[in-house]
Amino acid sequence: MQPRTRSSRHAFASKDDLEKARLRHRSGGFFRYEEVRDPLAVASSSPGYLRRSQWMTAGPACEELNHAERESASILRDERTEVRRSRSFAREELHSVQRSGRS
Repeated sequence: MQPRTRSSRHAFASKDDLEKARLRHRSGGFFRYEEVRDPLAVASSSPGYLRRSQWMTAGPACEELNHAERESASILRDERTEVRRSRSFAREELHSVQRSGRS
């Protein structure tokens, strides 16, 4: 690291800035610091990317969509329950008929 002037030294007011500069200029085969502008930024090609217009969407249209999804899930759950009940009922009827036929 080359010597710096007083004005350039005072530019590094915080310890973080000084440490980042030191890491940027170190040598000897160690990890080299890479400047990252926004570590939380998501690439637009990734599955987790949302356009700004898709953030925090709310309102009647979204609520209608959510309600429709909940209703369809409820209907599907009810249908599964009814199928299970009908199978159980048919099995019990068959079992009771077989028992009464033995007597």
